[in-house]
Amino acid sequence: TLLRMCCRYALGHMSAQECEPYLKQTIDASCFITHAYEERLLLLAYQVLSGDLKANIPDALQRKVEPVIRKQLALMQCSREIHHALSEHNIPYVFLKGPALNKILWGNRMMRHSNDLDVLIQPHNILRADAVLRSLGLTSKLSEKSLRFHQRIHRWTTKKDAEYRKKDTDFRIEVHWKTYSSEFILKKLYFSL
Repeated sequence: TLLRMCCRYALGHMSAQECEPYLKQTIDASCFITHAYEERLLLLAYQVLSGDLKANIPDALQRKVEPVIRKQLALMQCSREIHHALSEHNIPYVFLKGPALNKILWGNRMMRHSNDLDVLIQPHNILRADAVLRSLGLTSKLSEKSLRFHQRIHRWTTKKDAEYRKKDTDFRIEVHWKTYSSEFILKKLYFSL
């Protein structure tokens, strides 16, 4: 209920006065932190409790929040690097969900933290995007030969993305050339009637 209260307050559906009874309740801090982390609402809960409502927060929450903040900053920095590199090479792209969408929807509030970056590109740019990402120090398990195969026959394969990693980070970057794996089947069944 405390996590729900944090969400409702952040969205403007509760006042600080309405939150007071929730803040007076005894909570299992460990359970609250685990639940907030699993729902990716840890940063929101921390911001509402420590910043807006000036509540006493457990040290365990502070310890859990710090690495999440560092990860979000690293994801945002990586997304800026990818943005500049793809733009410089005239490769159209769209960031799907993640820090970019959080920033657009919520500003600096960071309602939900992200675990990865998702970038959507056009299928004919698979190899060009791969070269750009590798120039940034990202690595992928997919070879150039495999990517060339997917670029050529992407409509008939179920593979929809390539996963990249950056050294010394614990997140991944997924470059999508389609948004779901059965695109060909759906188009064939539903869109050609």
